[in-house]
Amino acid sequence: MSDASTDVNSSNFSERLKEIHEMIALNEWDNFNALWPHITKYHDNQYVREPDPKYQSMKNEAFDALKVLIEKSETYEQFQQYLQSLAIAINDPKTLWETLHSKLNGTLKVTFHQAQIIAATFFQPHELFEYGFSVFHQSSICSFVNITNEEALIDIFYATAGFVRACHLSDNYEAQDPEYESFITQMLTLFTQLPDFDAHRFVWLIEAINQHLHLRPAVFRDICSRVIHDYISNTVDQNLKNRLYKLCVITTSPFLQSLTALRESIDSTFLVVIKEQRKFIRKYIFSGYSTINWLGNMLRSLSPPLRAWRLYLSNMNSKMQENPELPNLLLIDFMDDSLLLFNQIYGDIQPSKNRACDLRLDIFAIVDTVSHLYPVEMSTQVLKRLWYLLFIAAIVGASEFDFDNLKYEKPKVPDTPMLGLDRTTNDFVNYRNALQVYGKQFENEIHDMESMFKYLRANITIPNNNNN
Repeated sequence: MSDASTDVNSSNFSERLKEIHEMIALNEWDNFNALWPHITKYHDNQYVREPDPKYQSMKNEAFDALKVLIEKSETYEQFQQYLQSLAIAINDPKTLWETLHSKLNGTLKVTFHQAQIIAATFFQPHELFEYGFSVFHQSSICSFVNITNEEALIDIFYATAGFVRACHLSDNYEAQDPEYESFITQMLTLFTQLPDFDAHRFVWLIEAINQHLHLRPAVFRDICSRVIHDYISNTVDQNLKNRLYKLCVITTSPFLQSLTALRESIDSTFLVVIKEQRKFIRKYIFSGYSTINWLGNMLRSLSPPLRAWRLYLSNMNSKMQENPELPNLLLIDFMDDSLLLFNQIYGDIQPSKNRACDLRLDIFAIVDTVSHLYPVEMSTQVLKRLWYLLFIAAIVGASEFDFDNLKYEKPKVPDTPMLGLDRTTNDFVNYRNALQVYGKQFENEIHDMESMFKYLRANITIPNNNNN
């Protein structure tokens, strides 16, 4: 048709509608395709508030006629030809989508490739996604019923990623469908509700969703924040250290590292874990010191609570090595708090001469263990607590002769537990030197050294010149 024959204005609008009626009656769909868009454009400009009844009647007539022709199509070419006219008649991609999926009852079977051509011809990628998600969501492959393992949820993710990819969305497209956002939220929530879910796989899922599922970053961040908050709120009885580990693993997600809610959850959980850890070692490890008799014969073995302490610390260190996402502060606080308690306990013991040997064995074992396992450079406070224990070992192991005319000396190797002093398994090689070097570290803090010496050595009777 020429431009003149497709011109539509106020004087010929009714005539043009009559022409459309004749075209429909005569199945002149090429002419219909040429004229109807001009009629629609004129109508939509002139009848903004209320559609013209004659126009609407003709639109319905075209729809009904094309619907019958499409349903009777015997070839793909016929189907596509009439569908093209239907798309022009409807002039609304969403209505066309709904018509294709719920209002047509044709028997023609199309191949997968032909279906792809239809989709690409009549719909933009974002329209395929927005109109198709509800159908996809309601399919059996996206059912969240009876989810019992992570694999089932990951399968749903892969199915969703496949659907999204099939739509050929542009890289900068961002979904804004509340149903889609709710679907992603449910997927992540169910993952965190699985018993002892794998936090590493959860991080993988977060990154994969962020990379492939076209959610707006701010919206997805908000979804993750709510999911993590619900996980914290609904797992009251879960092992706290296990929960802390999962949260720490989740922080390895580049997308979630800046999430304030995650950091706050880690901080609050960490404080509770530390509190419970301190309570545990006092109740089940350090309480054992109350039953030890530091008088009597030498046992030549570590005290039972110290053996328990070393075993607990060794196991804890192994778990930290296996789970490097856990904060070193768990290990550091355990040792720092233990040293504080050791200072109090061993500073209040008055051993016999024989049991003083076992006390020194304990102290050297503590120093060796802490020196070996402390994960960062020791602070001055930590070193002072170790020096204090070693000073006690020197005091209870020295002879009376060693205490005569003490002159404190600066260490040869400062800022180390042993300060450069030589030792055996449970003895200093030179006790007088040990007294002088460790005493120097506390010269300005202990005003009455003599009373400290007398208190710790109250049950030790060592003849002069005897270092045992």
